[in-house]
Amino acid sequence: MPPPTVLADADSLQQTLDSTEKGIDTFLKTVLKNADVSCEPWASRLVDIRRDAHQLARMKSRVTTAIHNIVTVENIQHIGDAEELTAFRDAKAKELSEGEVLEKIIYSAGMEGVILRREMNRLLPVIQMPVELIGMIFEHYAADVRELLFWSDMGVLPETIRISQICSHWRIVALDNGSLWSHINFSWPQKVVSGLIERSRGSPLDFMVATDRVAPLTGGDMDSKMDSVELIIRHIHRLDGLNLLYVQPDSDSPGYGLRSSRLMELWDQKGPMLRHLSVKSKPATSPSLGTGLFRNFPNLRTMEIIGCVLPKLESYSLLPLLRKITIVSSPNVDPFISIHEFIGFLDHTPNLEEMTLRRLDFRQEHSTNHNANTRVELKRCKKLELFLPSSISPNFFLSSVIFSQLDAMLLDGQPNAEDALFRRYSILPSYVRDMLSRCKTLMLHPRLGHVIVADYHMTEDIEDARHNPDYSLWGNIGSFQNESGMPPVLASVTSHLPLGTITTLSLDSIVDEVLSPDIWKAFLAFFPDVTRLEIHGTLKKYSLSFCKALGDPSILPMLTRLDIDVTSFNVKEVNRAFASRERIGNLRLDTLYIWDFEKADTMPRRPIYSKCATFCFTNSESIHEF
Repeated sequence: MPPPTVLADADSLQQTLDSTEKGIDTFLKTVLKNADVSCEPWASRLVDIRRDAHQLARMKSRVTTAIHNIVTVENIQHIGDAEELTAFRDAKAKELSEGEVLEKIIYSAGMEGVILRREMNRLLPVIQMPVELIGMIFEHYAADVRELLFWSDMGVLPETIRISQICSHWRIVALDNGSLWSHINFSWPQKVVSGLIERSRGSPLDFMVATDRVAPLTGGDMDSKMDSVELIIRHIHRLDGLNLLYVQPDSDSPGYGLRSSRLMELWDQKGPMLRHLSVKSKPATSPSLGTGLFRNFPNLRTMEIIGCVLPKLESYSLLPLLRKITIVSSPNVDPFISIHEFIGFLDHTPNLEEMTLRRLDFRQEHSTNHNANTRVELKRCKKLELFLPSSISPNFFLSSVIFSQLDAMLLDGQPNAEDALFRRYSILPSYVRDMLSRCKTLMLHPRLGHVIVADYHMTEDIEDARHNPDYSLWGNIGSFQNESGMPPVLASVTSHLPLGTITTLSLDSIVDEVLSPDIWKAFLAFFPDVTRLEIHGTLKKYSLSFCKALGDPSILPMLTRLDIDVTSFNVKEVNRAFASRERIGNLRLDTLYIWDFEKADTMPRRPIYSKCATFCFTNSESIHEF
């Protein structure tokens, strides 16, 4: 197919636009010669007239060029008669010169009309783009939809097909782009799955398989489910990603789904291209994984194992490209591996950057053959999420596996209910304690049940800290109290966590009782360097004594900024507290922020007058001064 005459189309378009402008000028000089076209409403009407005229001119130029280009070898093959196509071209050119309505020419009946419209489409700028660039746009569009509909029964399939149905040119580009069809959900009909694998044209494949949603063969017989294991094995040499959700079939329908013994055959296959592996099992299923999982996929970048039983690691294989690993065990499942076997496995992942371990229990070792001093250093690991069982101490794990370059850590040691909150922090390795001692921001907030989280951040910007957590420690609230009568939460924080370098402190809903001003003073005395304090999520009757404590200028003497929420504090008490600080200690608050968190996304902050601070801002509609 010869390329469209783009230059001729541009010349034709410019001539048509010039002619259109002359027509509009003639219209102005004759019909509107006595009208002031610079005034409304004529000024607006002329803008619309010029816009519509230019749009019509562009359409006419496309039609003219398409008629001129319609007689080609490819188009003659569609018609089967060159004379018919030539006669159609001459007839339409004559209609165009005689002023026939463009829509009537464009939507001509028959195959000749289809060919004319296709020639018009070829003149569009988007069709002139290189096919490589169009293919990249298609992939980007499909990837966005794929993220939203990853496990949907329909998935990205309808969006991919819609791209290929816009026009014949887009269809050719889409069908030639194998990677556009390589992300396949086994819940789609079997013919669709087979068709997409064929269309992928050798591109790396990404399979999404939920064993309880594998589409049936034609006829819908429950005993003739598509053998997804066989299909995966057949194409495993091309797999780039495998996302497998295993659901154990019901005992009364043995033909439905996959048995775990069948599933284990996968891990005995070699997948040299597999980079991303996710194996998830629903609770109460817990299939066992074969040792081949760690041996036959040497190029894994990410590995996610959730709810499965890890095998005994009898032999290790080097995984030099593994960057991220997530392992979540099912509760009440007898573990197959020991802690020292797992540490030995980590010794074969030298480039690991992220690791998440949750509920990963380990088999008790009765032999003394293992090396008790086994130690691994993961020098590139930046992020760690560690939820250890009570049988493994955080100190032992973090002493055996060294994370010397951590940027983010979430640690839950699951202490016994009788232990004070964070008590185990004191026995953590020195390199972990050194990291926390350099932090500038501490955020204390509760979680479900009797659990509180202490988030430490290197930054002093609390807004940035909320979105970029550095180190988080989880712990149960015990019965610990000291001589001051401080409640367990506050006493545990002051007794066990590093506080000396904190300059920003955030307290979120951690107090559910009325505390005396002396208790608040005893707690805040541990933060002499704090310059910014944020407290919210409490009741006004609880914050009354807090304000009285702040009225003492010896408490938080460096404080310059206070953030509170509109429902937690009484205006008079806040004013009285900072009036006392200014009168006794000459300490005036620089900035006060009063937030209405229910309207945080809809109401912008605005400045108001305040007796408490030099500058005061709020997003509350009901507050005009403070």
